[in-house]
Amino acid sequence: WVSGSAYDAVRQRVVLFDCAPWEWNGATWTQRKAPARPSARLETALAYGVGHQRAVLFGGWDSYETFFSDTWEWDGYEWRALATPVHPVAREGHALAYDARRGVVVLFGGVNLGGARFDDTWEWDGIVWRERTPNVRPPARSNHAIIVAQKKEGGGPVPAALDVVQMCAFGSTSSRERRTARRAEPESPESGSRSPRSAGCGSPESCSSSPR
Repeated sequence: WVSGSAYDAVRQRVVLFDCAPWEWNGATWTQRKAPARPSARLETALAYGVGHQRAVLFGGWDSYETFFSDTWEWDGYEWRALATPVHPVAREGHALAYDARRGVVVLFGGVNLGGARFDDTWEWDGIVWRERTPNVRPPARSNHAIIVAQKKEGGGPVPAALDVVQMCAFGSTSSRERRTARRAEPESPESGSRSPRSAGCGSPESCSSSPR
């Protein structure tokens, strides 16, 4: 299951979120305690905005098949839930990347509870989400990645266009296939319903003392 992660270039460490924020400084993992934080979730996305000096987290879903459309920022010390009247619809399996040239976090794609994949593009400038509607865009997809391509111009690297890259892992399944498989699981005799995945970050009780 996918956790959100991003590189904090200012503090020079990797930030990971599954049930709680973790940081990797190149030698050790440290769990960062925070009184307020996003709920436990899977297949969210996290990107670090150098211009904002904060990591932004959007969306994801939990083991009860609740899909999220919330936006959070992490400054290295605390999480802050952001009020965003306009935002992408709830989804998981989307991708985020920071475009340093324009100073925005870009979101593309993802999938909803019904299995419908998105081909929409959104930008977060640190204050508001804005939907972008380019005439040409990649086909709808989920569980992919966005990278910021770098090219040499005049002897130095400069930010180039965002390049959307589909991640294809051998033996992997799509989010829709995983949900279909879970719906086929037998019901719990105690409750008459499917129980949440055990040992998965999507359930609050699974938050453990080490990153997965």
